[in-house]
Amino acid sequence: MLLTRSIRRKLVFCLGLVVILVVLSTTCSMLGVASYQRMVEDLELSITRIPRRSELIASLGMLLVTPVTNNDFGRLDPAQREDYAERDYQEFMKTFNVVKKRVKEFEDEWQRLPETVRHNTRQQIPFTTLFRTVDGELKEIEAFAHRLRNPETRDSQAGIIIRTVRDLIQTASNGPDPAARLGER
Repeated sequence: MLLTRSIRRKLVFCLGLVVILVVLSTTCSMLGVASYQRMVEDLELSITRIPRRSELIASLGMLLVTPVTNNDFGRLDPAQREDYAERDYQEFMKTFNVVKKRVKEFEDEWQRLPETVRHNTRQQIPFTTLFRTVDGELKEIEAFAHRLRNPETRDSQAGIIIRTVRDLIQTASNGPDPAARLGER
């Protein structure tokens, strides 16, 4: 039937097909570019800006590498213990302040996540509970850290700090990971 029509109708039909193909190709190209831009944004987010649970755990673990875990304290004579305890306390507080800063940065990064990665209000409860728990335990460690200065209470306080940090790491390990949300996009 197409072969029996005039050349003008055949040209209009072919022109219509060409226009449809051009519009289709343009639409597919625009969708591809938009998808590529989203992928680049996701990569940039996942590489640089998204907080990871492993970073929080590593930050908390820094408290276990401080002089508090040093076992040589019991072997020192009583005259050296006070100086050693004071030096350990100062080192612990430096590390503690770094850990506190890193935990705050983790929480701030989580607060600044874009809406496409953020959890809804119900899903945010585990995060806020985790932050509240970590913050409370760090305040408790800070409140009793001065006991590290006293040679008589140093060992017991070090044990308390180690158990508290271990529990915090366990809580953070069982908690949600903001980075896992990237796979859901």
